[in-house]
Amino acid sequence: MKKGYFYIALAALLLPILVRAFWFYRGTVERPEIATPDFASFTMPEAPINENTNNEVEQLGGTVIIDQAHSNQFTMPDITAFTSAIQQRGGRIEALNDSFSLDFQLKYASAFVSFSPSFPFSSFEIKSLQNFAERGD
Repeated sequence: MKKGYFYIALAALLLPILVRAFWFYRGTVERPEIATPDFASFTMPEAPINENTNNEVEQLGGTVIIDQAHSNQFTMPDITAFTSAIQQRGGRIEALNDSFSLDFQLKYASAFVSFSPSFPFSSFEIKSLQNFAERGD
């Protein structure tokens, strides 16, 4: 009798597991082949090259003041491409190392450049730069 109860309990425990397993069992797994692109046929697009047919660069001249008085986040070697392009066009580069000479240097400057200043400009400097911009040389 005890043996019969044991088999009934075992069947009650295993039967739902077996029914669920056979109900949801779909056979062996057949994975579909993943389609991959033909990478060998791809060509990388190239950027258009601006070829200047005229090797002569127009000489504009002038003086460019580069701000170094406001703890800018660059060093002069970082902007050599910029400064060499200006010099190639006949421009002269001058560094502004203190804000006291700003008004004097702007009198003969053609442009003023400030790269990422860390310190703010004073109201006197802002007024000098506004006057320089209004002059429009």
